[in-house]
Amino acid sequence: MLDVLGALVRNLVVIIFTAVLLEMLLPQGRFNNYVRLITGMLVIMMVVNTISSLIGGVPQEGPDLTVFTPREEIDLLQERAQETSRRLVVSEYLSALEGLVASAIEEDGRWRGGETDIVLEEDRDRPHQVIPASIAVTVREQEVDVNTEELVAPVRIPSVQINGGEGSGDHLPVTRIGELEALLVRVLELPEDRIRVYFCD
Repeated sequence: MLDVLGALVRNLVVIIFTAVLLEMLLPQGRFNNYVRLITGMLVIMMVVNTISSLIGGVPQEGPDLTVFTPREEIDLLQERAQETSRRLVVSEYLSALEGLVASAIEEDGRWRGGETDIVLEEDRDRPHQVIPASIAVTVREQEVDVNTEELVAPVRIPSVQINGGEGSGDHLPVTRIGELEALLVRVLELPEDRIRVYFCD
């Protein structure tokens, strides 16, 4: 109840102050009558609305004249700006990370990148910063030009065979490429358990 009355008094002071200011700024004449009429109507609506909500529990309807102090508005704008800035930085970081992974994979010429799935998480040591929680990359063999005079000798790439996850119904074998995983661990300076590179036919 005290909150409702406090809000009423605060809004009345703002309305009356605004009306007095308008009367002083506008030239003498018929505009002053309009200012008084509108101010009076707003004051009556606010008082009746507050009394009816206190007596009958009727929800307040009518003009929402919530007054924000400049500090509250500034804090709200700062919060929105920080969140927007953070989203932009995370998006740029994700794009740069994807580009770094793609260039590291395609550097030796044997592979070309496919889909890259990067999951980010909050850094515990540095608040408001993110680090890669996991990076999963599918790669394909680089197509060899048939017209080339020199042929590349076949290379045996160490790989690990794993079955599909528990949720997959087909249980097709998936080949992980350890050599590329080790390369990405060195380039990105991340723990080995966070990076997976899969071969896709």
